Amino acid sequence: MTSASVRAIDKSGNHITCKALLHTCSTTNFITERLMKRLKLPKTRCSLTIGAMNELNTTAKYFAKVTIKSINSEYERTLLFFIVPIIADAVPGKSVSRERFNIPKNIKLADPEFYKPSNVDLLIASGPTLSMFCTGQIKLNDNEDLILQKTKLGWIIGGHLNFNNTKKKSQSALKRLESLKKKLKNNKEFEKQYENGMKEYIKASHMTLIDKKDESSDGFYIPHLPVIKESSYTTKFRFVFDASAKSSNGNSLNDCLLAGPTIQDDLFSILLRFRKHPYVLIGI
Repeated sequence: MTSASVRAIDKSGNHITCKALLHTCSTTNFITERLMKRLKLPKTRCSLTIGAMNELNTTAKYFAKVTIKSINSEYERTLLFFIVPIIADAVPGKSVSRERFNIPKNIKLADPEFYKPSNVDLLIASGPTLSMFCTGQIKLNDNEDLILQKTKLGWIIGGHLNFNNTKKKSQSALKRLESLKKKLKNNKEFEKQYENGMKEYIKASHMTLIDKKDESSDGFYIPHLPVIKESSYTTKFRFVFDASAKSSNGNSLNDCLLAGPTIQDDLFSILLRFRKHPYVLIGI
């Protein structure tokens, strides 16, 4: 997941610059209520349950068609966005030094101020994100898993910097737990399922209790949230662990893990397949 600065076109045709997250795991595009109020675009009523977002499930009640435009070129695209109260906290979690990235001077970044924390108002799903990728990739540092990828929005930065201190305790886990306790008190059935789920984790040795004296020791505590999906025929209740939550040093567990290999075919191979068959199917 990386960021890009884009221009969203409002009802009068004016351009509003905002930050978007390019998310290769999401299947749905999202826009914040804050940006929609500024755009003043028509919206359509709906009901979409979104799991594991904003700590607990939320529901999108409206969607809208929004046209976004590159800050670097004439490229623009109209997409369907579901409207939600919030997408993410400020990205990045804290300021970083731009000089650490050794970005070539002739490169036009999709997000020129990627190193400064700022609010996120759009999330672009995997389909539109991958369709924006172009041929062109630059490795930024020899000893770091960090690259520049060319897209129709400009060059984006992918990967992460290597950090020495990656095991500081995350206070967000405790804060989320306290928030969850308050919500459980209002739903006894939910509280019972949660308690039984925790007991199963202890029984399977997936979770152990720590002493008060150990709370200050080094370690990373992953925040979690219970998710209920009434429409599921198999698992109606499950736990989701948020490994993307930042620790006190600004890093998450995901940041410190080695990224896996690229699973999609290269763009050249995909284009060649289009010439082999009379019909093609594209998912957006």
